[in-house]
Amino acid sequence: QIGKSGARFDIDKGKWFNQQYIINSDTKHLATQLRPLLQEKGYTVSDDYLLKVIDLMKERAVVLPDILEQGYFFFEDIHTYDRKTVRKNWKVELRTGFEYFLGLLDASEPFTAEHLENTIKEFIKDRELPMGKVLQIFRLAISGTLKGPSVFEMAATLGKEEVCKRVKHSYMEFDKITKA
Repeated sequence: QIGKSGARFDIDKGKWFNQQYIINSDTKHLATQLRPLLQEKGYTVSDDYLLKVIDLMKERAVVLPDILEQGYFFFEDIHTYDRKTVRKNWKVELRTGFEYFLGLLDASEPFTAEHLENTIKEFIKDRELPMGKVLQIFRLAISGTLKGPSVFEMAATLGKEEVCKRVKHSYMEFDKITKA
């Protein structure tokens, strides 16, 4: 009762098993395995920062290098922005409101995910802005993409200085994209 055909390996099932392994692995263990890849790419980050990034990205990774590829923005400046989404959501007229938004980010203390979420939602409510549009623009500004973990968790992990720098830089880039 043994089949004559050869065994077949299901690559999708193998990827799923690997993803489950990453999700269920200890973050410190994954950091140890990821450290050589970081050094290879020339990234130098603290252990605490790396652990935070891994915690945010490990549920999205199928293989370990996915953490660095999908979350490159945690380790370096943004390469490109999702042009289609920028064109859809950014208008030059929004700049004034987002400059005020930048001031709120800069004044935000403590710079935690919970506090940021409350501050940004209050800003959106007070200005009667569409939440989805504002959060998409904010996500694009700090990561360049609409994919990834919670925008508030990403911002808290990146830190106030880096987030403010990216938001400020993004306005100029968004203006260029919409004019092109």
